[in-house]
Amino acid sequence: MVVVVVVDVVDLVETIGMTRRYEGQGLPGERLMNEAGFTALAHERLDVYQRAIEFLALASSVLDGMPKGHSALSDQLRRAALSIPLNIAEGVGKSTRPDQRSFFHNARGSAMECAAVLDACRVLELARPDVIATAKEVLVRIVCMLSRLTR
Repeated sequence: MVVVVVVDVVDLVETIGMTRRYEGQGLPGERLMNEAGFTALAHERLDVYQRAIEFLALASSVLDGMPKGHSALSDQLRRAALSIPLNIAEGVGKSTRPDQRSFFHNARGSAMECAAVLDACRVLELARPDVIATAKEVLVRIVCMLSRLTR
């Protein structure tokens, strides 16, 4: 006896937190595509990963406007901002839940570190307040999602 189970990809995508951008037509067995038209890897489909990439671009704009003489702060933000999506991607690739949680935990720590660097930039008046506020909003969203993933 053969049992055929039809899974609605749209429901699956929403259930596991993938962004709707990649769900296509929702046909069973359909390959999910990224924005460039390539088959999306598992981490690319996660909303938290997409927000981490969004934050990376915002951090870059903060860094572009930062005056000279603050290389230590710039380097810290650059490394921590890049660490968030890298740890998310590596965590998704792990096969056990404890391994995944460890990488999501590291990504969350990097996001918290970025928030502290942005606070320093704000009080030292090293970046535009509106850019910092936007970046912090994205970070809050990232931290909330990663907090759920580390449970």
